[in-house]
Formats: sequence, structure tokens, C-alpha cells
Amino acid sequence: MNKARYTVGILLLLAAAAQADVVYQDSFDGDGLGTNAGIGGGAAQTQGGGSWGDDGDATYNNTGTSFSDSALLYSTNSFQSAGGVELTVNYTCNSVATAGRNLFGFGLLADASSWSAVDDNSPFAELSSVYSIGVNLITESGVPVGLNFADESTVTTLDGDAIGAGTDREVVIRVEDDGIGGADWTLSIAGTEQGSGNIASFDFTKSFSFAAYGQDNERTKIINSVSLEAIPEPAALTLVGLAGFGFLWLKRRFG
Repeated sequence: MNKARYTVGILLLLAAAAQADVVYQDSFDGDGLGTNAGIGGGAAQTQGGGSWGDDGDATYNNTGTSFSDSALLYSTNSFQSAGGVELTVNYTCNSVATAGRNLFGFGLLADASSWSAVDDNSPFAELSSVYSIGVNLITESGVPVGLNFADESTVTTLDGDAIGAGTDREVVIRVEDDGIGGADWTLSIAGTEQGSGNIASFDFTKSFSFAAYGQDNERTKIINSVSLEAIPEPAALTLVGLAGFGFLWLKRRFG
């Protein structure tokens, strides 16, 4: 009896450790990009004429002199999870209409600190040399809108539907290990699932930073808050089921 209770207790502890864990969270409280009162450290930026500032939100600005001005905001810490990740971003964008070289996107980017401003391309829409998954909001001519995946050689549009403009609008991107070398993904907007599918090959050994890309001085581009959760591996989730089964077995056997 004591041995059985001990075994189930261990399973319950392991199951608790296997729950999703918030590894990065920032609401940009006007304390500067490098300071984060939330979880997972601060943020930095690579500037190509534009810039991101923290005025209570992360807000993109540029000099207004060139449509090629751009800047990449990214979390200084990167995060790796073999089971997958779920990214929640609350943003404000007053219009997604085409205007010059107007781009606004965000998502998860590997090796974010090595991104070069001279690329003058969004890592979430048209830059194939990066490893990323994220959304491009604005329907710039020739640039894929929606949820895009880049694997350092090609860019694949996973969901080409418009993300939409709005104030305090929420996007959730979930990428989860499918157990056979790929990833199951879902995209939710404003609390409603917009799309889902599978990526045949996804490298969960990579470490990802949250990143946001802005270009041109048209339209409002604001990140209000961001949260990143690490998803447990499928094997770890099995422990949850085993612990529950063990608990029910003890209850039925010993009351």
C-alpha cells in the first residue's frame, strides 16, 4: 500500500513538472526595452533606419525619410522546448492596407541577434535564409500575408488568410511536436481558431526569440504584450495520464 502510494506520488510530481511553463512575458511598461518586470529578460533591437521604443507599449517608429527604414525588436534571451511552444501576442495596427514598403510582422525567430538590418526583408514573410514561424499583417504587394514558416531555404505560407487590423487584438501561434519529426500548428485570432495543419519537418532543437519587425513609417505598429509558453514533450504528458490512472486505482482499491 505505502509503496503504491509512493509510486503514484512520484508520478503526480512528475506530471506537475510536465505542465506548460511561461518562459517569457513582457507588457512593455514604459521602463525601457532592456528592462522587463515580467518573465524571461528584456528586449533589444537591430535598427535599419527605424526603431522600436517602449512608451508603455513596444511602438515602431522611423525617421519618415525612407520606405526602406526598418527595425527588428527581439527578446535578448532565446528559448528552446522539445515539446513545442505557444506564443500569444496582443497588438495594435490601425490599417493593413498597402502603403509604400509598409510591413509589420511578429513571431518566433532563431538566432535573432544575428539578423542584419541590411536584409531589408521581413523574417516573417519573405526572408528565406532565417528559421522562423510568424505572421505578416500587411498586404504589401508580392509579400505573403498570414502565417509563414521559413526553414533557412524556403518560405512556406501555412495560412494565407488576413490577420486583420485592430486595437488590442490577440494572435496565438501554437507549434507542437507531432512525434514523427514534424510539428502540428494552430493559428488563433481574437479567440477563434483560424487555421491548423502540419509541418513535415521542424527543428525543435533550435532556440527561438520572440521578434517583431517593422518597416516604413506608414500605419500604426504596436506590440502591447507578449507571452511565450514551453509545451512539455509528448512523453512527459503521458505521465499526467499515468498519474491520474494511478490515483483512480488507489481510490477504488483502498477508498
